[in-house]
Amino acid sequence: YNACWLSMKGALDALSNLQTNKKIAVLGDMKELGSWSQEMHQKVLDYAETKVEKLFLIGPEWPQTKLPPQAILFKNKKELVLELQKSITEEDAVLIKGSNSHQLWTLLEEV
Repeated sequence: YNACWLSMKGALDALSNLQTNKKIAVLGDMKELGSWSQEMHQKVLDYAETKVEKLFLIGPEWPQTKLPPQAILFKNKKELVLELQKSITEEDAVLIKGSNSHQLWTLLEEV
């Protein structure tokens, strides 16, 4: 229901093992981490840097500094959808993961 470091890591590992043109991760932030939030979000970013070609982020918990070079932080889902529509092809693998409150499953219909 809510994302955590281990579920993010596992999903990124599964994505990185796919034989595909490009690997793209769309990650919503992880809720309810309390004082661990900044550390865990940075840990996900550091890990994702070597796993994907593009990293699209949404949510206020992501650090606005120390983003990997392939990462883009979006202010809202509308901007994210527009970028996904421009960026992905049928040959790409796209991971969509984040806390349930982001309702990222709606991206499947919108993209």
